[in-house]
Amino acid sequence: MTDAAPAARETPTTGPGPGLDRACTAAAAAVWTSAWIEVLVRDRYHALYSQLDNMAWLIALGGFYLLERLVARWAPKAWAATLSARYLVLAAVLWAWIVLFGGASGQRFVAGVILSAALAVGLLIAMPWLLRRMPAASASALATRGPMAIAVAAMLFVLLPPAMALWSAPSLSWPSRQAATAPAASQTSPAFGRDRTVLILLFDELNDAAVGGIQAALTAQGLHVAHRPLEPVGDGTAKVVPAMWLGRPFKDPKPCSNSAICSGRDILDFSKVLASRQDIDVVGFYHPYCAMQGLRWCRRESPLGVFDWSDRWVCAVRRRMGLTMPERCHREQHLSWTRLVERTEQAYWQAPFWQQGGMLYAHLPFPHPPASDSRQTFVEQYAAGTSKAARLASASVERLRAAGIKDIAVIVTSDHPLRVDGWCSNGTYSARRCQGSEQLKDSKVPLLVAADGALPELAPFNSNQQVFDVLDAPVSAVTTP
Repeated sequence: MTDAAPAARETPTTGPGPGLDRACTAAAAAVWTSAWIEVLVRDRYHALYSQLDNMAWLIALGGFYLLERLVARWAPKAWAATLSARYLVLAAVLWAWIVLFGGASGQRFVAGVILSAALAVGLLIAMPWLLRRMPAASASALATRGPMAIAVAAMLFVLLPPAMALWSAPSLSWPSRQAATAPAASQTSPAFGRDRTVLILLFDELNDAAVGGIQAALTAQGLHVAHRPLEPVGDGTAKVVPAMWLGRPFKDPKPCSNSAICSGRDILDFSKVLASRQDIDVVGFYHPYCAMQGLRWCRRESPLGVFDWSDRWVCAVRRRMGLTMPERCHREQHLSWTRLVERTEQAYWQAPFWQQGGMLYAHLPFPHPPASDSRQTFVEQYAAGTSKAARLASASVERLRAAGIKDIAVIVTSDHPLRVDGWCSNGTYSARRCQGSEQLKDSKVPLLVAADGALPELAPFNSNQQVFDVLDAPVSAVTTP
């Protein structure tokens, strides 16, 4: 009896318990769910199916966990006991990759597979060893505090921005920052955009150096045209368009709801933007323009759906794995983008603006690469895109005049210059097709202002975040074409 007593009081001193397993499972599920929320918010905001790679990784992680649970009953006890802890670490790493660093892309797919496999194997080996050597007191503290802290932090990081957007996003008047009923600057120098038909064309990735064709086309239509190079306020559309609406830099963009995008404390919620006149039409893509209030008409286009073209999946997998692609993939790999261009241009001509006048803002996806002709070089495709923009500008003026609309004003700008290095390194163009692309590098975007009559003085405008301020600028002397 005396020999058995100490054995009865003996308790384990190391290893994980059931509390840690349950805590890790719940925390991993919360982290995984918060990553899904982040990915879905991004996808709903941009409507470009740009998060499919991240969705695939999240599905793979969930499948990995379910598979391990299925085989755990036949696995060694030490290995099965650390399953939830391994899953939590993997979920946290994937969360950080997606939420903090943008996540997967086609060009990083193979590297991601290799790194993920290495991490999974490392955890498979290391976690049982680490947890067997963990004192019971430490394991208990970890079970009660660690997983819960990770889960709460992940959820708050993802859910706070939408809450901020809902409660603190400012209400804006657009495109004029002045009230629609405010008087003009003066009777002798009225605001340029007041009481006239206004066409605002934002051509995506249009260099300042490439605007000559558009300028010549507008001049040939008999308009007075002024030109000024501008500094882009950002290097991507997600930074520039919000800056144009807010009138200040927007350096760290992150979609925070279906209609809002956040950058620190700066928030642009398109659903809280009110049109400053009642005859505004909008057509575009990438941003949720149609959430704005008070528009007469709006169309936002998106690429082909992911199930609309079965070959897209085959070509996408081969491209991500670095495999040789069949000719049809080279020919059709950009079909989704070129169809977006076609549908956006079709929507452009469907606006009531062409019969009724008013104002039309158009964010157009060209000369943004790529183009449909895979035989053309990068330089040739960009030249074709700028020519397309010039033809559209000329045809727009002709269409308005054919409808009997007079007193026309046209504003042409871009979000950012052509990203030559990015397009020639991301697999879209081969080295051969990128030959001569150095000549396309530019650091400026254009501001063209054209009208039948007097133009505003453009010297005060230095950045494309000021583009809409042109509408409120007083006109000056007529500029001779």
